[in-house]
Amino acid sequence: MRKIKLTVLTVLTVSVLALTACGDKEDAKDNASQTTPTEAAATTTTPAADDNASDGAAQFSSMKEYAESKKVQDSVTTLNESLKDAGMVLSITGEGDKLIYTYKMNGEITDDIKKEIQEDIFTAQADTFKTVAASLKSEVQSDNPIVVVTYQDKDGKEVISQEFPAE
Repeated sequence: MRKIKLTVLTVLTVSVLALTACGDKEDAKDNASQTTPTEAAATTTTPAADDNASDGAAQFSSMKEYAESKKVQDSVTTLNESLKDAGMVLSITGEGDKLIYTYKMNGEITDDIKKEIQEDIFTAQADTFKTVAASLKSEVQSDNPIVVVTYQDKDGKEVISQEFPAE
């Protein structure tokens, strides 16, 4: 049962955020200039989105800016309400061309769970993650966006991670 739940929750969260990437550009443009809790904690500000967002151009100048946007962070907050019952917490960050989904597990990540993640999530859902990466081209000024899915143990130590480039 845990196997099915882990797979479904991972794919669901990445897919929901892919829909966020394809959302209303004007709404995202308006939200990009607002400060998020993540930004306040880091004492940095996010620059406003590109004024040409309505003409189909990418509206975020960096993956970091996109990840910190109000729309993405609001989605993370909503998704974490569902994930807490499964013993996971999701965070999304951006670095360079990478949009990083980090799942912190409250319990121990055994070798069996690592194998399950590799086979049932990374291998079986690779096309989904690559599609999400490709969808980022319309949101972020990046020619080679990459989705990274990472799992951490309860202490925040990375246990398993994989990159999925846009195709």
